Amino acid sequence: GFLLGRIYQITDDLLDIEGNKKDLGKEVKKDQKKNKATLIQLKGIGPKSAGIVLNFSLGLPAMAIDTHIYRVSQRLRIIPKSQNVDKAHVFLQKIVLPEQITNFHTAIITHGRQTCSAQNPKCSNCVVAQLCPSKTAFLKNHSKNNSNSDKLTRNRKRIVPHSPEIPEENV
Repeated sequence: GFLLGRIYQITDDLLDIEGNKKDLGKEVKKDQKKNKATLIQLKGIGPKSAGIVLNFSLGLPAMAIDTHIYRVSQRLRIIPKSQNVDKAHVFLQKIVLPEQITNFHTAIITHGRQTCSAQNPKCSNCVVAQLCPSKTAFLKNHSKNNSNSDKLTRNRKRIVPHSPEIPEENV
């Protein structure tokens, strides 16, 4: 549906920009920076999407920063908190070895989804917790939130949306 339509739109846009059909893979391998810029000119394609196409479709060392990579990199102080996403693309592209970009990308995204989540990071299960400068602040907040939620849980009725209320003795 939508994705297939988007692919066709990108293909049409590439034909419009270049004037004729080209093998994007061969073209990008000739001049990666120029063709990353060409991809970014396409409607709906930013640095992240261009990086994903270059890295995962064409096997080229291009950094793609999503919300998980950005968050985890800031928490680990790999990038400064004040650095925006666009600068983070350039910065991480420079410091991560080209042959490690794909591994870095997938490892940090997985870590951000499974352990270092935005709202409730699981610092006690984190493999890099000993090195993490943000851990102390999160553990302090986590213990404060847990004591409050324990009080709330003890006094709360079980509510199931769109179901009849369940008498207390059956809970």
